[in-house]
Amino acid sequence: TRPSTTFKYKSRMPSIARVEADYEGNDITVNIRMYTGVVYVYIYDVNGNVVGTTLADIDSDGTFKIDVGNLKEGIYTISLVLSNATYEGKFEVLE
Repeated sequence: TRPSTTFKYKSRMPSIARVEADYEGNDITVNIRMYTGVVYVYIYDVNGNVVGTTLADIDSDGTFKIDVGNLKEGIYTISLVLSNATYEGKFEVLE
């Protein structure tokens, strides 16, 4: 008999969207170009716990802000989930 193998298939295609983020003060400003649709935003602490979520509706090009002023000092991961790609980055909150 042949050993069983499990495959995970991801239906995401390479993205042409352009994503930029800038962290200043208590806000992360996200700029997304060449994308239309909903963006789901998740913020994780260093232990992988979700500490913040939001969503934004983008029409071709768009900018939105995420208030992170309520987060404690530490390093966080931000995950931006588009319909066809996921972008991740890290930021540090200092008090």
